[in-house]
Amino acid sequence: MANKTRKIVTARGVDQISTLPDDVLVRILSLVPTEQAVLTSLLSKRWKFLWTSIPVLDFDYVRFSAKFDDDQKRRFLDFVEHVLFLHELEPLENLRLAFKISEFDDYLSKVSMLVRFAMRSNCLAIDLELSDPMRTLYPKDNEYTLPPCVFPHRSVSQLKLTCCKFIPSLYRGFTSVNVIKLRCVEIQKDSVYDLVSKCPRLEELHLVRCRIPSSFFELNAPESNLKCLVLQYCVGNEGLSFEHASIHIPTLLQFKYKGSFRSGYLSIYNSENVIEAELEIFRILHNEHQLLCKLLKGLQNVKSLTLFSYILEVLNINGGISLQTPFNNLKHLTIKLRMVDKELLGFVCLLRSSPYLESLCLSIDFDVYLLPKNEMLSAVYNVDEETVQQLHLLPPECVAHLMKIKIENFQGLKVEMEFVKLFLRSSLCLKEMVICMSSRYRFLKLNIGEERSKTLKKKKAKLIERLLAYKRASPDAQILLK
Repeated sequence: MANKTRKIVTARGVDQISTLPDDVLVRILSLVPTEQAVLTSLLSKRWKFLWTSIPVLDFDYVRFSAKFDDDQKRRFLDFVEHVLFLHELEPLENLRLAFKISEFDDYLSKVSMLVRFAMRSNCLAIDLELSDPMRTLYPKDNEYTLPPCVFPHRSVSQLKLTCCKFIPSLYRGFTSVNVIKLRCVEIQKDSVYDLVSKCPRLEELHLVRCRIPSSFFELNAPESNLKCLVLQYCVGNEGLSFEHASIHIPTLLQFKYKGSFRSGYLSIYNSENVIEAELEIFRILHNEHQLLCKLLKGLQNVKSLTLFSYILEVLNINGGISLQTPFNNLKHLTIKLRMVDKELLGFVCLLRSSPYLESLCLSIDFDVYLLPKNEMLSAVYNVDEETVQQLHLLPPECVAHLMKIKIENFQGLKVEMEFVKLFLRSSLCLKEMVICMSSRYRFLKLNIGEERSKTLKKKKAKLIERLLAYKRASPDAQILLK
């Protein structure tokens, strides 16, 4: 009996992890930080070279530097070099190199060598993050310029660059890349076209807070295969907004634009194939209603559309009348309201122009954050009664096909309650209304103080009771509170 007991204890002491197959161990190592995966080589002969086959390499200086007190930068670069030269698996699934390059002035030659090596690597996705993207708004004049090289390897399908200067005309070999995401990157005037024209398989291009030294943005590439284009807060000469932007890509299916213009507007040519669009355009100087209607006419085949507050304000000029060209294919509409009294009729105009709408997401972002703490709990948004009543002028057929409605940032103010009441009473096919109030009430609780928390809780309970009591035109309609 004693011997049997000793055997059981011995069995329990066996290293169960080391008995797993190599491919399973490699997959486990790929889930931990790269520096920890490499350290497992010290465990035993079995583990010595396992890390050389992990499919993901993630070099993050912020995470790495927490382990050393002296000469961190040199240690980091030496570590990256060591791993890159000894790693064996090809192709890699992902290679990420993240550090603030402005802190490595004493090691620029080695940095360039490693960046060039990374850019030539045989991997599916390359991610070079040369500064903190959350703290950098736009590229700086002294931004690091990526070194010229034969780029990329023919296996690379996705490229992400952050905080650098990138000159596509200095590179060749863009044969397999289908996704490019640039953030806080400076690109030469004609290089956006160079980038697209040199990537015959490119289907997705993101330019976020990039600088293109020009007074206007133009991408005329009718021969390209681009299907998704995202332009967010990009700037031109001297960091100023573009005068206008012109897009001509007939294959485009998805388009997102956020930004402003100094004198012109946004033009999209041959956009019949665009089925998903997101627009946030502000600070237009003249002819804005005419230009906006022309833009929306070019997007008449969209199935999913997201519009932000200022565009609704421009549409408000039309007094809630339907657009000349309706969105007959539009199924999903997302609206971000801010100043309801200036934007409500624009919202009504869109609903009138979308006869086959099936889902609606509505976010009303009030300036409750700017109110004094003692007014937050009882805040009533200053929308006059006449403006609220304009909602009731909406013909029932405008919401006849709505099956799902989502309202975000809900607090239960008067105009919000009118929205809920109207849609429940008019939507005959409604299946689900989702009302998201948790985030707003969490904010209120944190800001009004502990002494008012009980009052807030009672107010929320009464609000829920009122919402659930509203009459519904659809017998299948459910109200979900989140």
